[in-house]
Amino acid sequence: MVNIVQEVFEGFTTSLKGMKVTLRELFSPGCTLQYPDERRVMPERLRGMVVNDASRCIACNACVNVCPVGCIESEGEGKGKDRQPMRFTIDYTKCLWCALCTEVCPTESIFMSEDYETVFRDRTQMIRDFCSNPIPPKPGDRKRTTKPLGVPLSGRVAP
Repeated sequence: MVNIVQEVFEGFTTSLKGMKVTLRELFSPGCTLQYPDERRVMPERLRGMVVNDASRCIACNACVNVCPVGCIESEGEGKGKDRQPMRFTIDYTKCLWCALCTEVCPTESIFMSEDYETVFRDRTQMIRDFCSNPIPPKPGDRKRTTKPLGVPLSGRVAP
């Protein structure tokens, strides 16, 4: 009988502790953002989409060799300084966003962009060839935001 009363008392006190936490959170300011109109400030070291600037790429295949899942495929043409990629694709269905490819690139042509709000309608859109769909160059800026790869969730183009 004493054990039952003790268990009821413990249940009552733990319920009061839970209600204390609930009441404290009830009167604290909210942190909800109205997403399409208000956007959270993303950290400076955000790992967004992996992007390649084909105009700077020398098709050395260092990124292809270091990729642990094999999501990068590259074919180059030419020799030495005249070597250019003819095909450079990244399969985002396989990509881990580990950024190993960005660390080994000697020309820093492959980088993690600030683009993270992408939606794809089907899996064929998740394979991107950077030689046929190049990034518009911005001189002197290594961190570029790419053209949208998919369709934004809201159906509108992000500002």
